[in-house]
Amino acid sequence: MNSQTEQTLLRGVKIVKAGDQYAGPVAAARLAELGATATKIEPPSGDPLKTGACSWYDLLIRRQTAVTLNLKDPAGHAHQDQLLGGADLLLASFRTSALRRLGWDGFFSANKHFYCTSDRSIAD
Repeated sequence: MNSQTEQTLLRGVKIVKAGDQYAGPVAAARLAELGATATKIEPPSGDPLKTGACSWYDLLIRRQTAVTLNLKDPAGHAHQDQLLGGADLLLASFRTSALRRLGWDGFFSANKHFYCTSDRSIAD
């Protein structure tokens, strides 16, 4: 497979990535390289990787669109619902209970083609 073919494998697939654990950003960057449209949700305080001498942020956000969204604010829920409503995959670094609090678990039952993967280091 050549690189041009590789860049179009996932054309039309929409990914939303939330959380700052390394597996999610790396997965989103790789899926974007394969042609997926990836949107990264950042908290209003910004991504912790933006600070520091080494810019992991630039490497991990390549080919992604960053959106600032306060997931804890009810005013942000409409935008959150819009992002998830058009997505095929959610990459999240949250506990299952946090996904429920955000209302994201409803997208799983409403859209049979919607997938969620969660890489977290904290158990529920």
